[in-house]
Amino acid sequence: MIDVQLVVVNYHTYGLLQKFIDSYIEFTPSCSSALMVVDVESTDEMEKVRTYDAEVVREYSNIGYARACNWAGYLTTGRSRNLAFFNADTAFNNPYCIDECVEYLDLHDDIGVVGPLQYSTNGKVTSGGVFGTFDNPKDRNFHSQNIDACRNDERAVYVSGSAFFTKRVLWDSLSECPPFRETYPRAIGGFPTVPHFHEESSYCYHAHQHGYYTVFKGTSEMIHLWHQSSLPGSQGEKERIGRESFLQFRSRHDQWMGV
Repeated sequence: MIDVQLVVVNYHTYGLLQKFIDSYIEFTPSCSSALMVVDVESTDEMEKVRTYDAEVVREYSNIGYARACNWAGYLTTGRSRNLAFFNADTAFNNPYCIDECVEYLDLHDDIGVVGPLQYSTNGKVTSGGVFGTFDNPKDRNFHSQNIDACRNDERAVYVSGSAFFTKRVLWDSLSECPPFRETYPRAIGGFPTVPHFHEESSYCYHAHQHGYYTVFKGTSEMIHLWHQSSLPGSQGEKERIGRESFLQFRSRHDQWMGV
């Protein structure tokens, strides 16, 4: 069993995917790891990507980000102690990020999710952690140039799904939770089966209800080219559906727990 299974989901952004894979090869972590690529609505362009030893899963329909992550988690059941999910518009810029996030999960029994600091190549913060409450979440320093203000490790409400580390045991446990199964009967992993958006906030909320905290790890960092892996204008309706689904799940889970 390896330390961490990395999963990168690609949707028609093969140039970005190549940069992600190349960065993983350049900055290979010290911990034992493996990389799986899930190519959603796969085309012949995938054949031109240098994948090295990465495992490639080609999906020929648009199953969405959450389902792609769930599918990868299912396919790699029993292979790793931790899982890490990435958008194709992220890239590693140092050899420490993976090791540090995995080590943090391993050293803290009550920490279920870790997310690193992310910023774009022009120096703007794209993920500085989300704080406040689940009812009133607040992005910290989003799109600001003040990267240094985010360089701390702190409990958060949730972290960005573009670089999302979690314990495998938690992933498996949440996927079998009765209210989760009732709300998302077709889910084969820990993310809710929504079109996109709110999968990470839903997962972090669910983890918190089961006694696990989320940590924004600002002392670890990587590159994120904000929304270059999503089609322009793709938020709108999908964001609304994701939020409504999250609220519906919260209500059902709270009732189940007697909150």
